Amino acid sequence: RQLPTKHRSKVRTVQEFKDAVTGLIAQQALLEHARELELDQKPHYIASMSETQRSYRVTAILEAITSQVEIPADTISKHYHAHRADYRSETRYELAEIVTASEEEALNIKNQLAKGTDFAALAKSNSVRSATAENGGYLGWVFAGQVGNLRQELAAGEPGSIAGPINDGAQYVVLKLLSIEAGEPLSLAEAAPVIERQFEAEFKRRAYQELRDKLRQEGSIKLDSTFIGERLSQEISS
Repeated sequence: RQLPTKHRSKVRTVQEFKDAVTGLIAQQALLEHARELELDQKPHYIASMSETQRSYRVTAILEAITSQVEIPADTISKHYHAHRADYRSETRYELAEIVTASEEEALNIKNQLAKGTDFAALAKSNSVRSATAENGGYLGWVFAGQVGNLRQELAAGEPGSIAGPINDGAQYVVLKLLSIEAGEPLSLAEAAPVIERQFEAEFKRRAYQELRDKLRQEGSIKLDSTFIGERLSQEISS
């Protein structure tokens, strides 16, 4: 089968042609494997049987195959024990705040605090965020990931220390660190879902490559010349 004249000039090297054909062969192998899995019996697959939707079917097949991938328990366990220090619950900070309309006001507040002025009193009389001001600036518990640019400053602080001011959009915030709740080590069971997400993409890629190689070795790849010609035209014209 010849490619349309307008596309032939876009195949610049023999290697480019081979690479394109290799990809198309792999896609055709997936279509054959889908029939073996009886995916072509499923309503959503049947609904996408038109020639113009073949590439979408290939994607659906890949998703169906890789969705069955499971990360081996021993892989998760080995990774966890080798990197146990990386798996901890997130540190939390108990905070109080004073919010001002300008940086100048915030710096003035911080200077007053340095001289010993009571934080709660300053919050009640100066903070523009009424929801916390009426409670002496009490903000409550927040996770380390929620404090933005103040994360390092709070991590180095101790209960009673002052952080900021930091720009919060149109306002400025001065924080008082009331207490710290350090993150606790996660158990293997608690860390397992996180580790699975870390390995998911790699194991899906392996599953696809193993299937592709298996089909090639078994000689089960059958070429659909019409499909290959159409898809190759799309590949080199993109």
